[in-house]
Amino acid sequence: MKKIKISRIFFLFLIFPIFLFGESIKNYDVFITIQKDGILNISENINYNFDGRQKHGIYRKIPLKFGSEVEVFNVLKNSKKENFDIFDEAEYKIIKIGKQDVLLENGIYNYQIDYKMKKAITEYGNQYEIYFNGIGQEWGVPIEKANIVIKMENGKLYENGENSNFEVYTGKKGERNQNFEARMENGEIFISNLTRLNENEGISFIIHLDKNKFDKNILNQINNEAQRSFEKERNDFKNLALRGISLVIGFIILMVLSVYVWVYYLKAKNTKYFDEELSPVEVAYLSGNDNLEKLTEVAILSLLKKKCISIKEKTMKMIFISEKDELPEEEKIILEAIRNNYQKEDKFYEKSLEMKKMLEKKYRNLKKDSKKYYFPFFLGVIILSILFFTTTFENLSIYIGFFIFFAVSYFISLDKLSYFRIIPIFFIGILLFNDISKNILYILEIIYFWGLFEVFNYIFKNNSSIKKWIDELKKYIEDKIFKNSWEMDRFERRRIYDIILPYSVALHQNRRVSQCFIKEFGEEEYKNQNVNFFSNNLIINEVQKTFDAVRVKWGKIASKNKRFGSGRSFGGSSGGGFGGGGGGSW
Repeated sequence: MKKIKISRIFFLFLIFPIFLFGESIKNYDVFITIQKDGILNISENINYNFDGRQKHGIYRKIPLKFGSEVEVFNVLKNSKKENFDIFDEAEYKIIKIGKQDVLLENGIYNYQIDYKMKKAITEYGNQYEIYFNGIGQEWGVPIEKANIVIKMENGKLYENGENSNFEVYTGKKGERNQNFEARMENGEIFISNLTRLNENEGISFIIHLDKNKFDKNILNQINNEAQRSFEKERNDFKNLALRGISLVIGFIILMVLSVYVWVYYLKAKNTKYFDEELSPVEVAYLSGNDNLEKLTEVAILSLLKKKCISIKEKTMKMIFISEKDELPEEEKIILEAIRNNYQKEDKFYEKSLEMKKMLEKKYRNLKKDSKKYYFPFFLGVIILSILFFTTTFENLSIYIGFFIFFAVSYFISLDKLSYFRIIPIFFIGILLFNDISKNILYILEIIYFWGLFEVFNYIFKNNSSIKKWIDELKKYIEDKIFKNSWEMDRFERRRIYDIILPYSVALHQNRRVSQCFIKEFGEEEYKNQNVNFFSNNLIINEVQKTFDAVRVKWGKIASKNKRFGSGRSFGGSSGGGFGGGGGGSW
């Protein structure tokens, strides 16, 4: 048996020598010159190691994101002109280097590819932004050493005394690793990897430059379709230091806050907020998908299915068709903005804010994320714990244990209540094992807080018929759509899909629902009925772009001077910029 296994392994290595050796890129140098007219002049030097089955050459695939353009003007192999073909495939420019009737011997070959990239610059506040994948994330072979040099035509990227303003990311698409070193020298930026880049790993960078470094006619190179994602700034939360409060005051605070929240939530429980059903926008808001762009996207898609508006896919222009009396208030607000042609102006943003404020006012007591209502409870717990356990420092370790216990329970108890219930039992067991006479107060406190928490949790988790309505909607989509368990004719199933689609976007289930739609009704129906808008990001990208433009105009988004990936991020990641791509051998 061992002989057979060994022979099989040896045979596999003979058939697939790439397992033993494998192709790789030994050195990958990229020289990027930013011209004053906004065009990027790029020269790539690739030392490609062929180590396996003989190949004809390599191919290079460059993504054409957001309408960017690539013009190849020179290809060399080992410093000599080499045959190459260029063609477009999907959203890529493919450069196929080599001859069909020529096979290369194993070894290292140097390839030089010179090309220009147009429309790879976007506006970022009062600056221009270049977000570029210097080493593409689609190479199917490892890259031993990568070097990127970025410079400005007839000048320096940053003059003396001028703050450099760029970031670098490495890794696969979407990752934000820091496998690089960077330096500034004579107004040029030099970036290199620290360790080997594995398959499908690359290097991306974001540079912000003053507009005065470019010609005035650069406007024809600005890519207005590019979508920049900005990270939302997070609020800093201050830790509450409540030492020195007496035991009586601490107990009063706990009880007052507990009773307040209890009454507040019981009042909310008995309040009827909707008649029969929730709109898709309300479902999104109450499910926690409450950012402004998401709510606006759901409203637009709901209006689209109700045939109140139409959308031109190429230009993403929204056209008002009609208004219906039964529209929910939030959809009427967005429809008014579209009818008055506000979609590219500040007014559209204001209308979306008006919609969200209306939802906040309507559901301020019943929003699904009820963790904030636990805060008074845990605040009181911490106060009493400090007062109980730190009058003397004999039981400081017990206090620390309780503090960790309540902190952990705060974050996990809402979704994993069974785990929460194990923790107090564990602590009670420890206290009983040590000395029940000394620890009786601690045991009673655990039981008291545990019981109070169970009451709170029951109220918070079961107060709302809205939550039950959303849960039933999710179950309906799961049973009827995903499991295809309904028994009704094709016409009725089609009608149900029209109702479900906007809700599926609100619940982040749109891609699965769209796939079921294609399986049920076919690709042609999917395209003809605008269902494709529900499974891609066209609308939310357009909304994001419009809102970001307004925020920049209003000063809510502004660039900050940072360098070498430290501090605040520009919201980038590896593979998120223009260019890049990858390639391989053929």
